[in-house]
Amino acid sequence: MLFSIDIAFEQGYPATDRAMDVAQAFGIALDTRVFRVLDGVEVDVNPGDVVYITGESGSGKSMLLKALAEHISKHEGIFGSVCLADTIRIDEDEVLVESVGSSTDEALRLLSTVGLNDAYLFLRRYRELSDGQRYRYRIAKALADGTHGVLVFDEFCSTLDRDTAKVVAYLLQKVARANRRTLLVATAHDDLADDLMPDLVIRKGYGPSISIEYARRGRGVGGQSNRSHGSGSNRSGRYTHRCSLLKYVRIEKGGMDDWRMLEGYHYRGNRPYGIRHVFRARMRDEVVGVVLYSVPSPSCRGRNIALARVPSIDEVNRDFITISRVVVLPRFRGIGLASMLVRHTMPLVGKRYVESIAVMGRYNPFFVKAGMREIVYEPDRKYVKALDRLERYGFDRRLAASREYCYSILKGMGDDDVSDLVGIVSRIRFAVCNAVGRSREYSSDMLLDRYVLAKAIANIAMLAQEKHYYIWENTGLSD
Repeated sequence: MLFSIDIAFEQGYPATDRAMDVAQAFGIALDTRVFRVLDGVEVDVNPGDVVYITGESGSGKSMLLKALAEHISKHEGIFGSVCLADTIRIDEDEVLVESVGSSTDEALRLLSTVGLNDAYLFLRRYRELSDGQRYRYRIAKALADGTHGVLVFDEFCSTLDRDTAKVVAYLLQKVARANRRTLLVATAHDDLADDLMPDLVIRKGYGPSISIEYARRGRGVGGQSNRSHGSGSNRSGRYTHRCSLLKYVRIEKGGMDDWRMLEGYHYRGNRPYGIRHVFRARMRDEVVGVVLYSVPSPSCRGRNIALARVPSIDEVNRDFITISRVVVLPRFRGIGLASMLVRHTMPLVGKRYVESIAVMGRYNPFFVKAGMREIVYEPDRKYVKALDRLERYGFDRRLAASREYCYSILKGMGDDDVSDLVGIVSRIRFAVCNAVGRSREYSSDMLLDRYVLAKAIANIAMLAQEKHYYIWENTGLSD
């Protein structure tokens, strides 16, 4: 849709003694002057376009952005309502998961979509977020209102470091396009085109000077030649380009020092049992992600469903390995780094099958994007029954997956109750093996240590949840 934009404003001057002195010194009049910012410039915007307005400070970018948004708002039936991101009301004390979406699941999906995909981050208050995280949260708030067809960001990413700005720009255009929203941004920074992949680039100079590039339509206005942003779309029209920062990423063999550097950013944090391989992602000179591969569990219902049979323990030990941890630095989440880590390293572990079980897969499908097959299934009834029995001793099943919570309950229990719990828990072999750090021989007496027992109970609570199982087959190692 073609919009014709005129912007002019009057500037008056005070007739004070000092103003008169300036007029005398420089030979100027103090009459009201008219400044023309734009003079009948035509801008063609279609629903779903990404419009990138850039130029030096004071050139009139914000006025152009607001004028364009105002023109579009008159065609709500075509574009939907206009949301000015700066006007979204956010309470400094609001908790993220409580303040977007109509349910917990919807909130977690929205937050994960914008890269706020961390268990503890879901529970933070807005005032506890970094500047980059605040930008992401504002995007989630805008997306949460399904009536907004146009998202408008002034001074876009102006306060962020340039790597974080590129991540936010990439995420914003990705979610806008996925939700078929029109996106208008204005910023003095001209380094975001590769990540925004705009349909229109408007460069605003001083006065009425302007150039418009229709990057994906093969035509230009204002004497500028069009340019391609070096990225494409698939046949369905969906954009397939990567965040520009990924070109600096190298995947390589890592070690436990790399995991220790990043484990605090993983919601489970602790070192898993039976680690066999560590790989890291380095961006320039910084470790920004780690993936751990560990020994597989002896039995797994998802595995049985995937294979349509129950493999022998010898086959499991020979052919399977488990992704036990994937962690990415928070400021680089949402740009595809986790799926890149998994996709590039699965062929390097020398096993026919790579598997994983992940709660976060419900909200952030990076395993599927890495090429793994997802199988969703209900937990084994024995885990659910064990958790039911544990509830009778005061454990809240919604909190029991936290070993710290379980330990807080156990500390207040008498020895007889603890002994009863040991009898319940010791029957769940996998939960105990993981808690004591042994794959075969263990004694139930080990569970008398209340912290070990807390870990075992937390493991049972995890096993009793709905499962999202992922599996990938290295066909090069197939029989």
